[in-house]
Amino acid sequence: MPKPSKLIISILFVLLIIGLDQTSKQLVLHYLPKLVFINMHGVLGILPGWVGYVALGVLLISLKKKVLGSFWLLLIVAAGLSNILDRLLYGGVVDFIQIWQFPVFNLADSLITIGVIAISLKEFKQEKTESIKEK
Repeated sequence: MPKPSKLIISILFVLLIIGLDQTSKQLVLHYLPKLVFINMHGVLGILPGWVGYVALGVLLISLKKKVLGSFWLLLIVAAGLSNILDRLLYGGVVDFIQIWQFPVFNLADSLITIGVIAISLKEFKQEKTESIKEK
């Protein structure tokens, strides 16, 4: 049996993440509608004008460092696509998780945050390793 290509695996992964996020939102919309907040602004309801710049920056760094096919970048892309789907379907992003006084967020926001942190740590570690090798 032929081995599936990286592209097929990547597409399936993206679809899985979108499916999980959209399912979580549908469950909350159906069973816990009082928890739902339709976010018409940016990530976590803050910095709406900066979101695109941050995403573009991560993408450019990823392209430069050739991590475009990485798990973490795919996670960010999938979660971002799921939030874009929300904007198309509901006019805003469906948020429903609130911890203390932190802005309301959703699973996709969490996955984007995890992906950005992971890529940042990977870049920091790689730069530190390269710096040590140069000495």
